Amino acid sequence: MRYLLAALVAAAAFTLSGCVYAESLALGGAAGVPLVAQAAARFQQRSLAPDFSFTLFDGTTKHLSDYRGKPVVLNFWADWCPPCVGELPEFDAVYAQRRGQFVLLAVAVQSAKDPQGFVKQNGYKLDFATDSGGGADLYGVQGIPTSLFIDRKGRVVDQVVGGMDRAEFEQHLAGIL
Repeated sequence: MRYLLAALVAAAAFTLSGCVYAESLALGGAAGVPLVAQAAARFQQRSLAPDFSFTLFDGTTKHLSDYRGKPVVLNFWADWCPPCVGELPEFDAVYAQRRGQFVLLAVAVQSAKDPQGFVKQNGYKLDFATDSGGGADLYGVQGIPTSLFIDRKGRVVDQVVGGMDRAEFEQHLAGIL
């Protein structure tokens, strides 16, 4: 039993590191570079969130600045990434429970396979978009999922690289509500 548990933990860690590594290669990263540290160095918290455009799945083009005055969770994800896919049901449940208290933008990175089909199949109610304005590059996203927590003043106050469960998500969300 102990070996089975160790194997499961190792498999989960390998999968997560694979998502971070694969996305870093897709975005031009180099092997051996501490990806989380590199992303943190390129992006400073408590700074005004850089504006960029994105296309919602309904075809509407929006800008991040359109949401100024509201707390925003900006999540970069892909449909092929297990930690990304794993956290979406948790995000959707919290979003449904706290409807109107914050905006959650789930932005599919360029390497996503069929994000619209994936969202339709799962029936999520979040706001989903494609990264038409280079947001992932602008924010220095090196691994996915990456979630940024933006307060009402448009400042990034928190950043999480890697998947979150519901409790972790709610803890970070409390910092912007």
